[in-house]
Amino acid sequence: MVAGQEEDAEEVAREILDAGVDPMQVMESELFPTMKNVGEKFEKGEFFLTDLMSGADAMRAASRVLTSRIKEEGKIAEAPVGKTFQECYDVKKIAPRKEYTELYRSVKRELLDIGVPFAY
Repeated sequence: MVAGQEEDAEEVAREILDAGVDPMQVMESELFPTMKNVGEKFEKGEFFLTDLMSGADAMRAASRVLTSRIKEEGKIAEAPVGKTFQECYDVKKIAPRKEYTELYRSVKRELLDIGVPFAY
């Protein structure tokens, strides 16, 4: 990813998945720290903006591959897309509708399970 090669990042992500490695573990132990390293090098002036953007493109490419596997395994809940406030929230009861309360709890549980601090 530091070299910023999108195709290489996708290929390596597929090889890692083919080897049976947990995609979430790859994201947490490899992608996120590497992108942090790229950002730090940019801040220090060791990388140029083009390097930062290339690294981001490579991470995005690898993340697409890894995230698709995570979704296939059912580890990520699908968020409601294109819903209005009234569809998600019962204005008369001043509370979210039951299905969205359950979705919220499910997503919160998933975030906590993968180690993302979630205060709410």
